[in-house]
Amino acid sequence: MKYIVILILVLSSLYAEEEYELGNGYKIENLPIYVGGYFAVDYRKKDEQDRYRIDDIAFLSYGGNNTLSYMLELESKELYKRVEDTGMTSTSEDHKLYVERLYVDYRISDYYSLRFGKFNSPIGFWNLIPVNVLRDTTSNPFTTQIIFPRFTTGVDASYSLFNESLLQANLMIQDNASIDHEYNNYNVRKHYAFGVSREGENYTVKLNAGYFTLRNRQPLGDDHLYLLLSTKYEHDKYQLLGEVGVQKFNSQKNYASYVQSSYRFDDKHTGVLRFESYKDAALKESDSMAIVGYIYRPIYPVSFKAEYQQHKRNIQNQMILSFSVLF
Repeated sequence: MKYIVILILVLSSLYAEEEYELGNGYKIENLPIYVGGYFAVDYRKKDEQDRYRIDDIAFLSYGGNNTLSYMLELESKELYKRVEDTGMTSTSEDHKLYVERLYVDYRISDYYSLRFGKFNSPIGFWNLIPVNVLRDTTSNPFTTQIIFPRFTTGVDASYSLFNESLLQANLMIQDNASIDHEYNNYNVRKHYAFGVSREGENYTVKLNAGYFTLRNRQPLGDDHLYLLLSTKYEHDKYQLLGEVGVQKFNSQKNYASYVQSSYRFDDKHTGVLRFESYKDAALKESDSMAIVGYIYRPIYPVSFKAEYQQHKRNIQNQMILSFSVLF
C-alpha cells in the first residue's frame, strides 16, 4: 500500500505547477493538492560515543478546501545510522516506510470539526510539532515520550468558540488497532482523551486528560491514566513554554515536566534554554537536565541547530548538531 501511495505522489508531481516555494511543496495543476517532504540529519557526541544519522526522510501530501482536507506523511526513520564507540564502529539501516500521519479533516461549521485517521495526539504543545525543522530543539522533551501516546488512530471531535479569547475543546477516541504501531511510543489498543484550552492575545493554557491500554498485554493491557497541563506565553521576541504531566498505571507513576524559554535575536537567529526532569517507573530511572540550544535559519524552511544537554546523570551529557529542510 505504501509503495502505491508513493507512486501516486511521484506521478502527481509530474503535473505540478512550475512555481515552487521552498517549504510549501509543489501544487498539483488545477487541484488543491500539494506534494513535498522534509529530511533531517544529525550528529550526537555522548561520552566517548559519536553517532551519525540520516534521521528523517519524509514524503508529504496535503490539501483540500474549506470543508474537506487531508494529510498524508510517509517517513523513513533512521534510514542510516553509524555509531563509533571506544574504537568500535557499527552501522545500521532501516529502509522501512512508516505511515506517520494519514487523516481527513471535515469542517462541519465554524464551531465543530472532525478528524479521522492517524494523527499526532492533540495533547500539549510540543507533540503538535512533529517536523524537526519547525521545532526549537532536535531533541524532544520527555513529556512527549512517557506520559501519553504520541499518535492516535481514530477520531477527534473538536469545538471552537471565539469570544474575546479562543476557547477550544476536543474529544479523542481510539478503539481499534493503530496504523503502524511500531512508530508510536506506545502500542495502543484503546485511547480516550479530552482536552480544553483557552487562548488569549499572548497566552495559551491547555489541559489534557486521557486513558489508554496497551495492545501487547493480555487481555487488553494495563490501564494507563494521564494528565498534562501546558502553558505558553508569546511576545514579539521571546516565548515561554511549559508542560507538566503525570501517568498512573499498576499503582506506579510516570512523571515528566519542562519549562523552556526561546529568544529571537532576529529572523535568522534564536536561542533556547530548557530545564527538564522525569521519572520513568517502567524503566526504573529518573533524571533532570538543562538544555542550551541555538537555531540558525537562513530561510524559515531550512534549519541548523545545536544543543548541549547537561544531565544530573552525567553519563547522559551530550551535544547534538542537526540540519533539516522542509521542501
